[in-house]
This record gives sequence, structure tokens and C-alpha cells, in this order.
Amino acid sequence: MSAKESEDKRAALNSKMAAATAPPPPPTAAGRPPTSQLFSRGNLVSSRTGGDKTALARPSTAVRAVGYAANTSGSAGQRFDQFFLEKVKQQTLSSANAAVDAAKEVNPQIKYKNMETKIVKLLESSIVLAARCSSSRTNGSMNAEVKSQLADALNKAKDASSLDRILHHEQDKQGENVFHNFDLTYAVFFNLAEQYEHNDMHIEALNTYNIMTKNKMFPHVNQLKLNMGNIYLKMGMHKKAVKMYRMALDSVPNTLKQLRLKITENIGVLFVRMGQYADAASSFEFIMSERADIRSGIHLLLCYYSMGDVDKIKSTFRRLCDVQPVETERDLETENNIIRLQHQAEQAGKAGADHAQTGETHAAEVAIIDGDGNSSFVQVNEPNSSSANAKNRYVLQALKTDELAVYTKQRRNTEKRSITMIVDLISPLIEENYNDGYNWCIEVIRTSNLSWLANELELNKALVYLRQNDVNQAIETLQMYDRKSESSMTASALINLSFIYINDSSSNYI
Repeated sequence: MSAKESEDKRAALNSKMAAATAPPPPPTAAGRPPTSQLFSRGNLVSSRTGGDKTALARPSTAVRAVGYAANTSGSAGQRFDQFFLEKVKQQTLSSANAAVDAAKEVNPQIKYKNMETKIVKLLESSIVLAARCSSSRTNGSMNAEVKSQLADALNKAKDASSLDRILHHEQDKQGENVFHNFDLTYAVFFNLAEQYEHNDMHIEALNTYNIMTKNKMFPHVNQLKLNMGNIYLKMGMHKKAVKMYRMALDSVPNTLKQLRLKITENIGVLFVRMGQYADAASSFEFIMSERADIRSGIHLLLCYYSMGDVDKIKSTFRRLCDVQPVETERDLETENNIIRLQHQAEQAGKAGADHAQTGETHAAEVAIIDGDGNSSFVQVNEPNSSSANAKNRYVLQALKTDELAVYTKQRRNTEKRSITMIVDLISPLIEENYNDGYNWCIEVIRTSNLSWLANELELNKALVYLRQNDVNQAIETLQMYDRKSESSMTASALINLSFIYINDSSSNYI
């Protein structure tokens, strides 16, 4: 081999080595290396051809669906078609629903309506949660579960308030033609303030009420000063409470007379707590002149008792006794009817038992209405024992267990107990001694609307004699009840008299 041939081989070897160590070509504008047509889908070249580009490329089969036949013939093809059609149908429905939702979001009125619906739901759930805890708050038993429910009610009220704020912000973007639902906003703010108050967050409740009173779009916002006065009363700030009550009183129209009197009573009670008995007496005097009641009369009498004015005490006690009681003439007539019905029920029971033994029946008319609307009366025979007896018994039970009757009885017992304490309190002050003052009170009550209380006060006077160790006067007072028609008073008097005789070993009545 010549030197020239060896140099040519050495040059070819160097060129091959340089080509092997050369850097890759630069990437394209898209940032990725250029692709070769050799490695495109379906043009992969098998290694068996030895890299011959002229040979036919074996097609790639890895992109076919696994488990399904390529042709549409046979059961596999049918299943594939059904799957594909179902998937297309679901995609079409989802796209249609998305289009409907997008249309709703595009329409501002529908969007605002949906937001108002969410606010109402949050408001209702907050009120319901707070109502479940109302009885526990009244009784003063606040356990962990009640506090948790109140906290949940507060959180829902806050969510409703924030969503309402977002709604107003969105409506303000639309311009002046958008209607704001201020009634809903008022309800949201009022519920938020109440939930703050229920959770003992008084400062936050006062701030919420202040925001409401500054908004002139809310109706009768000045009457919210009454709620603010109640909060100041809970906080012990009596002067600010009186100020809020007076501002609320100025905003209440004269047509709401009962509300004005209630606010005036609150002002009087606060003056009593502050020790300003003269101002409290003027408030209760106004109530007694407008619409007298026993509670305001007792408050007024206590104010004059604290001031030591005997003449005012006597005149106020007379006015107190002249107040119409809770039971009107119609209520008293109802009580008489109850007694009469009870007597008739007993007689009917006896008569029904007699008729049941003899097997007598009576006829009753029953109305029968046909399909055309025509009515006819048919006589039906039924036993006498199931007529008047059952009817009177049911009516009597309903009248005794009625909620109004139970409330009236409780209020009457409360008034009786209060007046008895008032008599014991003022008796040593209005006369020279206790017995004379007590007798004066009994005489005033006997000739007033509270005459039903005189007999019980006389029975209480016997107990007063016993506390004074005047046994003879007590026995003489209790013996007077033997000639009384009041069965309950007579029974109580005789029981007390029996115990006196038992304790008195020298008595001849045992």
C-alpha cells in the first residue's frame, strides 16, 4: 500500500470520528428538535431491513383500541358503537346544561333572583336555629349544645349579610334601573343584630342597630332604639337605656298606645333601679291615668312607700283596688257556666246509667249528602248514655285545660299574691298599728273590684294574730268561717283551727 492510500484512509477515519463527535443540530423555533419523517406514525422502519429506506415500513399497531375489533361486524363492533353513542349523548347533554347555566349567569335579573333565594334560605335557617334555643335562653340553662346552635345561627346570619352586600354591589354596577330589595336587607340586618345579642356580643349588636338607624331607606328605624335600650339595660348602663327608651317613645305614633305605655313602664322601672322614685312615680302616674292595671298600680304604690307619703299610699291603694281585674264579666260568666256544666254532666251521667239499664234509645237526625249535592235527613237511634254525658264532659275538660284559662288562672294567682304582700307592707305605715292598717285594707278591698280577695285576707289575718301570739283573736277569726259559703276557705280555716287546738293542750275542743 502506497503512502497516498494510507493518508486517504487516515483522512476518512478522522472525518468519521469528527462526524460522530459533532454536536446535535439546533432546535427549531418552537423549541423542540426537528422530527424526522422516518419516525412519523406508520413509517417506523424495522431493524431487519438494515436501515434500507427503500424497504416498505411496517405500520404501527399500538394506537388501536385494546379489546375492540377494528371492523364493525359482529357483536364487538355493535358494543363499541353503543358505547360511543352513549358517550356522545352525555357530552351533548352536559354541554347543553352548561349553556343553560351560562345563559342564566349572563342574564343579571336571573342571577340576582338566585342570590336573593340563597339569602332567604340562610336567613330562615338562622332563625330556625335560634328559635330552637329560645326556651333554654328563657330558663337560663345554656349548655354546650345550645351555645353551639347559637354560634351556627350567628354564622349563617353573617353569611346572609355578606351575600346581601355582594348582591347590592353587583346591582350598583348595573346602574339606576335596578331595584334594591330593602325589605330583605332590613330582615338580614335585624336578624344579624339579634344573633349578636343572643351570643352576648352586645357591642356588635349595637353597631348593627346603629347602621340600621342611619339608613333612611328602612321604615320606622327609630323604634329600634327600644332594642338598643334593652341591650344597654343588660349591660347595666341605665342612663343610656333611659335615653334610648325616650328616643323610641318619641318615634312611636299615638295610634300605638299600648306600645307607648310599655316603653313608659320600662322608663319607670329604670328610674326605680336608679333610686329616682319621684321620676318613676310620674311615669307610673301617666300609665294609671291612661290605662290602669294592677302591675303599674303596685309599682306606683311602692314608689310612694319609698318616699314615705302616707296620703298618696292610701289614694293609690284605692285606685289599685278599683282596677278592673283580668276576668271580665264574660269570664266570670264562663266560670259559672263551667260549674253549671259540671253539675249537668253529673246529672246526665246518672240519667245515662239509668237509661242504659232500661235499654232506652233516642232518635237523632243525621244529614246525608248524595253525589248531586242534594241533602236529606235520616233518623238514627242511639242510646241516651252517649249523648249529653260525653258532650258535657268534653266541653268541661276543654274549658278547664284551655291555654287562655290556664294563663288567666296563673295571672290571677300572681296578682293575689302581690296584693297580699302589699297589704302586709303598708299596714303598719298607714295606721297607728298593724291590725288597724290591715283592717282598713280589708274594708277597702271588700267594697272594690277585688272583693273576691277579702275572705282570703281575713284568713291571712288569723295567721298574723298567730305570729303575734294572740291565739284568742286567731281562733275567733277562724271560727267565723263556719258560716261562710266559700268551701275552700272554710276547709283551710278548719284545718288551721284544728292545729291550734292540737297545740293547745289546755283546750276543751280536742
